Amino acid sequence: MMPRQPRPIPAAPAPRRPVSAGLHVLPGRTATAWEAVMARTLSPGDRVLVAGVGPLGALWSGVAARLGLSVKRLDDASEAALARHLGADRFGAIKAVLLVTGEANPEAARRALDACFHDALLLVDASTTPDSVAPEADIVIRDPQAGLARLAGRPACAAE
Repeated sequence: MMPRQPRPIPAAPAPRRPVSAGLHVLPGRTATAWEAVMARTLSPGDRVLVAGVGPLGALWSGVAARLGLSVKRLDDASEAALARHLGADRFGAIKAVLLVTGEANPEAARRALDACFHDALLLVDASTTPDSVAPEADIVIRDPQAGLARLAGRPACAAE
C-alpha cells in the first residue's frame, strides 16, 4: 500500500476590506451592527446616553448593557433634555449618545452636543427612516432591508 498523500489545503479567502475609508459593510441585521460598533468604539464601564423612547431605544439599551456599558435611558429625547444631561456631565463621563432617527432627531442631538462642548460620539440608527442621511452623526447604522420594509406604498424596486 502506498502512503496517502496529503491534500493541499485551499487558501483562505482574502479578508473583506471596507468599500471606502468611511463605509464598512457587515453581514447581519441592525442589532449585529450596533453590537459591533459599540464593541469597537466603547469600553466596558463607559457611560452612554440612549435617546430613544420606543422599542428600538429599549433594544439598544439592552445591547449596550450586555456589553458592560453603563446605560442612562432618556424618556424625553428633546434637544433641551439632551443638553441638560450633557451639560451636567462636567467631566466627560458620557462617551456616546445613541439614538434612533424615528424616535429622536440627530440634528437636535448634535446641537446639544455642540452647545455643551461635549465630545461624546453620536451613534445614529437610521434604519427606520430610509430617506435620512444623518450627516451630523459620527457613526450611522443602516439596515436597508428594514428601510425598504417601511416604504409605505412605494415599490422597493421599479422596472422601467
